[in-house]
Amino acid sequence: MKQMYMLYFGFFVLMISHYTTYSYTFLNEIQKKNLWHAGGSLRLHLGCGVHRLPGYVNIDFPLSEHNIIQTVRADIFTDISTLELPADCVDEIRSHHLFEHFQRTDAFLLLCKWHCWLKEGATLLIETPDFEESVKLFLLPSTLYPAKQAILRHIFGSQEAAWAIHYDGWYEEKFRSVLTELGFEIINIEHTRWQSTANIIVTARKKIALTMDELMRRSKELLKLSLIDHSESEIRQWAYWCKSMHAGNRLTALP
Repeated sequence: MKQMYMLYFGFFVLMISHYTTYSYTFLNEIQKKNLWHAGGSLRLHLGCGVHRLPGYVNIDFPLSEHNIIQTVRADIFTDISTLELPADCVDEIRSHHLFEHFQRTDAFLLLCKWHCWLKEGATLLIETPDFEESVKLFLLPSTLYPAKQAILRHIFGSQEAAWAIHYDGWYEEKFRSVLTELGFEIINIEHTRWQSTANIIVTARKKIALTMDELMRRSKELLKLSLIDHSESEIRQWAYWCKSMHAGNRLTALP
């Protein structure tokens, strides 16, 4: 029993040490680049692409990972899914047409991480294709075949790179349900149109502070809603999703 305890304790210390080193390395990097200073406001623009926002730390893949755009105006080049930051250190997180590129379990894990990074009352802004409104547009009798193909591309992604695939559909009811359950309060929802595409911009704030373990528990329950039924095979599917979330998280308790 003592050996088992020491094994778990050693793993926990290693996990926390790796997380702490990684997160503070990121903060050190942006401090050295004069993008942020200790005690100052920290605002993250994730998946910036060609749009560099003043006053934000703009983050994206390097140009080598992009096949269409010819410049990436990021301050930091990295895989956003690997970012780790200390709790309660970020004042705002915003992303435009990034969130839909993550698989279902990765998206929930990101929301859990973002909740932890954000200070209480801090802002989360997410823009994605509006799945529900896109379907409505697609089904309009007046929507011609070429426009339908553009809508499908908008829903499923441009697919010119491994990351350029849209893995899940987000819309107002889903955003309200998921974000509220994960400790956020919806401030504003805006539906926008651009040519034949429909988009949704959600602004929320961190209302209550939840532990990572609690966020993961709530995420697992939310994932259950994606089951077709509660047959043995579907429960195994849910268990796989839960395992995938744990595998991607450095701070959750062992399953």
